Amino acid sequence: MRSEAEGFFRALRSAYETLLICGPTVADAARDAMSMQRADERLEQWSRRLLGVAEIQLTVSGQHNYDPTRSYLLMSNHASHFDVPVIFQAYKRPVRMVAKKELFAIPLFGAAMRAAGFPELDRKDRKKAIAALAAGTALISRGISLWIAPEGTRSRDGELGPFKKGGFVLALEHQLDILPVGLAGTHDVLVPGTVDVRKGVHVHAHFGAPIAPTATQYSAEARDALMAQVDQALREAIAEARKTRSAR
Repeated sequence: MRSEAEGFFRALRSAYETLLICGPTVADAARDAMSMQRADERLEQWSRRLLGVAEIQLTVSGQHNYDPTRSYLLMSNHASHFDVPVIFQAYKRPVRMVAKKELFAIPLFGAAMRAAGFPELDRKDRKKAIAALAAGTALISRGISLWIAPEGTRSRDGELGPFKKGGFVLALEHQLDILPVGLAGTHDVLVPGTVDVRKGVHVHAHFGAPIAPTATQYSAEARDALMAQVDQALREAIAEARKTRSAR
């Protein structure tokens, strides 16, 4: 029988693994020795260890749909905190997550994210939010992809929710190709609102074909059309991920 105490212990292990990379990252930043390459290496190790703590069985499909030499604006469904390490391990390319402002207020953790180049999103201030997203385009120009959950928060039931507009404004204004990523199984690893990390869950990530904004400048109509296109692509990617996962 599965023990919730064991799940709680795995949650503590996950927090410990996160702290292990936060301290050195903040220390490097304090002595001006931090680099994006060093951050990439630590994020790869951290995400691999977190998947190991939960004994996640990760499979990936659709890699042929994107060019591994290019950078993208990744958009995925968001159903669990474990979406984050799963994306890092599935994509296997330098990537940074657009993180909500509240996370940066967490001692050490927030400072480490800032030092590693994670864009800080203030969801209560639209102008600051757009500015933060725009700052993220500098990462893309340096060969680092940017990942955003267009729902803006984790889904409580694991189903795709309505989208926030910020990421689509960013894509249109800076002509960024969007790479849809459908995730299946992360909700079962760690259900939102719990600290029970379940082990041995099969998680599948499916990459859809990139979506290039067809409009050459921003307008509300172009934004809504792009949101609808990405919504359909994400639903198809999620369906493919679920189908592959259930076939195992």
